[in-house]
Amino acid sequence: MANFVLTYAAAGGSVGIEIEKPSSLVAPAQVWLRAMDYDGLAPFEESGTVYDGAHHEYYHEWTINGEPLPAWSKPQNLLAEHNNPNKAYGREVAFVLPEPGQYVIDLVVTDRLGNQATASTGTLIVFDPESYFPPADRIYVDTTGIYSGVPAASGKVASLEALRTAMASRTSNPTWVLLARGQSHSLAGVNPTSNDNFKGVLVFEDNTEVRLISAYGTGAKPVITPETRADRNFTRPMFEVKRPKTGGWRTVSGLEFRGDYDPELERGPGDYSSGPQVENWDISGGFSLFHDIKASGLGKGYRPGGSSSGGAHHHLIADCGCDGWRDFASFGGQPGQHLGYVGCSFVQRPNVPNRGDKDDIRNTHGPIRISNCAYVYVAQMDLFSRNHWDGNDQPCLRLFTRPEAVQTAVVERCSMEGGFELIHLINSENTTLHPANILMERLLLVATTYTSAFINAQRSGLTLRNSVLIAPNVAHLAPSGNSGAVQLTRTGQPEDETAGVYSNPVAIYGNTYLNLIDAGNDGNALPWPLFKIDPAYDSTIIENNLHHRPVGDIPVTADAPVDTTTVIPGFTPRYRGRQNNFAYPTMVLQQDIPDNATLLWPYAEIGTALFDGESQTGPTGQAYWQAIESVDTRHQLNLDGPGPRRYHAGYGHIEVSFADPVNVAITNRTGETWTAGKTARLWLDRSSLLPEMDTAYANPGTVPLPRPQSGSDAIGMATAGRIPPGDFLLGDRGATPSKGALEPAT
Repeated sequence: MANFVLTYAAAGGSVGIEIEKPSSLVAPAQVWLRAMDYDGLAPFEESGTVYDGAHHEYYHEWTINGEPLPAWSKPQNLLAEHNNPNKAYGREVAFVLPEPGQYVIDLVVTDRLGNQATASTGTLIVFDPESYFPPADRIYVDTTGIYSGVPAASGKVASLEALRTAMASRTSNPTWVLLARGQSHSLAGVNPTSNDNFKGVLVFEDNTEVRLISAYGTGAKPVITPETRADRNFTRPMFEVKRPKTGGWRTVSGLEFRGDYDPELERGPGDYSSGPQVENWDISGGFSLFHDIKASGLGKGYRPGGSSSGGAHHHLIADCGCDGWRDFASFGGQPGQHLGYVGCSFVQRPNVPNRGDKDDIRNTHGPIRISNCAYVYVAQMDLFSRNHWDGNDQPCLRLFTRPEAVQTAVVERCSMEGGFELIHLINSENTTLHPANILMERLLLVATTYTSAFINAQRSGLTLRNSVLIAPNVAHLAPSGNSGAVQLTRTGQPEDETAGVYSNPVAIYGNTYLNLIDAGNDGNALPWPLFKIDPAYDSTIIENNLHHRPVGDIPVTADAPVDTTTVIPGFTPRYRGRQNNFAYPTMVLQQDIPDNATLLWPYAEIGTALFDGESQTGPTGQAYWQAIESVDTRHQLNLDGPGPRRYHAGYGHIEVSFADPVNVAITNRTGETWTAGKTARLWLDRSSLLPEMDTAYANPGTVPLPRPQSGSDAIGMATAGRIPPGDFLLGDRGATPSKGALEPAT
């Protein structure tokens, strides 16, 4: 392999830039950039059936000229060196341009020999919405009906249902919808006569010209709150954002979507599928943007739907937050779609119970699941997972769970903590497997007690470089020691394997794996290898990695000494241990329960067992429940499908009484009949009695920055093979680069 030379006079290569952007750039705006037409750069060292050598072997650095954008404010565990919205790395990247103005974006491409090619975009002009949308082409939403400072010529409505009606006539000019800050805007009463799929869902239809949905005035973000009626479908989003009539772009910015589900108690109606969701962008592509949004207390925070046919739809989720969810922070992705996540914080709350069943009640999945997009860009993300249903915490990032023939991704400058696998590249949807083009670089991956592998993949065409993988010294509840930190496996269904699925190149180089698990927390004399690769992968390049396990049954110290005491600045682990919750009883209804009738549920069937099967004292009784009746009142009842329903005492759907000495009485106030044969799950609230968090499995308060120290065999030893041009912290590698992700401190 060629040595990466870093002291050179750059040769005169050339590169072009393909720009994909909305027809009008109106702040906040998105642009997608792709490097192409390379000339004068080194030939690729590897090849494969779908292998994109430029994607894997060239180093692309994009910079907004002058670097005018401040650091992202939402990610809290993103390293300062990684938090720069003016930078992007990868062959195809996405930027959000949040303010009006003129932008030029520069590109530098470096090959393995140090040759460079440079290019720049032309001037990108981002318009101010105030000038782009005349007053007559705006609709203001103010629940007080005062409309302070609103232009006289603008539309004015006092509710989201009135907005739905008003938007129907906006079919000619691009239109701006503005919601008053400092107000709560309820979806109650929206689409009241629709079927249960669309009651309480505000749809931005594809026959209107609404382009921008944002906020106005002063104060906190406008808060969108849910419809609470019992007869709606809980799988629908709060906002459904379709492709507009013309123009091809829609943006939602500066709003908060707030549900009533509390993941730390696993109580309340996480009944909406998501906050905002894109849908029906399948005719000729287009551009949708979710920007500066907060989502919490929902089933899912964000749903990137997309295009099922036709031109590629570009969807970017940027500068958004989600700090508590039941299912996923974000779930979606469609064929042909280009999907980006940039500068967001998807962080589950640290005290959620993380053991139990997979159902429609409890916390289940992690921050991001992406199904089958054509292209994915994930950058500068703060991800933390605790949700748990299968005996293990769920991944931070599940990528391409439905493999397709042509899929490409870049995941760069992200911090992730938690998950049986932190990054899951597995065929979860039992489709045909194909090789891919997936680049992962400058990632900080921090394991927990449930982590088995940092990265688990079932397809070739992968590059991992310049990343730091850290296993803190905690007792392990997952079988980690016999897996590799990076694990490349075969599918259990050979009939799903296509030709070449394991034969495209896999390159793993310039990474640092620091394992701090001692013999007491290991207990099994396990090897804890850096890699575990199935023999089916016949094109692997593994070079210049630093693997350090200073303690334990089987230490690995070939490249010692390594600094394991200097703390990574700006990163605070959130994993607080092992937590459990009470199990719920189920019952098959033996007869119809009409509206206003009462279902009796014997106390003897409502025990104190926990979700992992651990039993406490056995069945409860009337006194048990009456003692907490005034404290824990968020009771709920779920009925299975078809037409599944979730009913909540807090919304008046049910009334729960413990007056009967033998039975809990659940009175139906839904207006519907609960039909015989349905399975009911009774989820009575006893939040005040939750068991304590088992902090023996908590991560420590800090993790180290594992630099090689003076005398280490890693320093200056990357004299052959691949090594990235800059290190994990974007520092200069120097003329004699070292093994691993980090150069020694100067």
